[in-house]
Amino acid sequence: MESHEQFTLWLALSTGGLALLVAAATGFICGIWLGPWWQRRQFSRALKDASLWQNRLLTELEQVEKNCTFALSESQKPFPPDRQNRLEKVQSRLIESLQRLANLRGSHSSPPSVFQFEWINDAHSASSGLPDRTTFDLNLKHMLDYGTACHTTSALLLVRMDRHDSALRRYGPSETHQLLQKMIALVIRSARDKDLICQFDEQTISVLLPNLTPAQAWRQAEMIRDSIRTHHFLLENGQQEVIVTASSGLSCSQPQNNPEELIQSARRALAKAESLGRNRLIAE
Repeated sequence: MESHEQFTLWLALSTGGLALLVAAATGFICGIWLGPWWQRRQFSRALKDASLWQNRLLTELEQVEKNCTFALSESQKPFPPDRQNRLEKVQSRLIESLQRLANLRGSHSSPPSVFQFEWINDAHSASSGLPDRTTFDLNLKHMLDYGTACHTTSALLLVRMDRHDSALRRYGPSETHQLLQKMIALVIRSARDKDLICQFDEQTISVLLPNLTPAQAWRQAEMIRDSIRTHHFLLENGQQEVIVTASSGLSCSQPQNNPEELIQSARRALAKAESLGRNRLIAE
């Protein structure tokens, strides 16, 4: 009799535990499935009221910004390559979406001005054949002034070969110069016809990108970076292949930017890109 009661008690406890486990699992699964659905449903309902969904979106974006700031303050560990690529894709899509939202205009808005002008072709660098720093400075100011008049944004990209000093020691000045010239050719080939490539300093190439949104400038900079990364560089003997990558710093113009502010912003972005390793693109 006592054995029967113990069995009954054990069976009741087992049944209760199993029911509790099933309920917990069901709640967890429903939470995972219903959570995003409920959030989308709430946001969809909010879209019917412009002020409501705009405030909701801004609140969530502000929270994302706070989370990123907190993560930066708590950890300085770089992302592994797979997560870095994922982060850059999210960054590109987010910048584009934010830019499109920021550029929304009512039906009363005036049509955008046509951005069309010619570069000032002046002195060229003897080593690379590109327009030199003086010509770069003239055209940067020209681009910003014209963009301000036409109410358009532009960008400056600085590109520098990774481990240039190491290449000099390993391959010598002549071979390194040839590798740099091939890299410059790839930058020119990847840029748009309306872009201007200049010699910024001895090791740095600049690309002036007129009439681009930040998202468009980022995509263009990624194309330039990828063209270098995927190219098979050969030494002059044509037999030895070497790996050549470049780090890049991107800065997009703001309405009140002057040339020096844009240059310093691009320089900071380039310095940060180089500090993270090879083949990095950073925008500021």
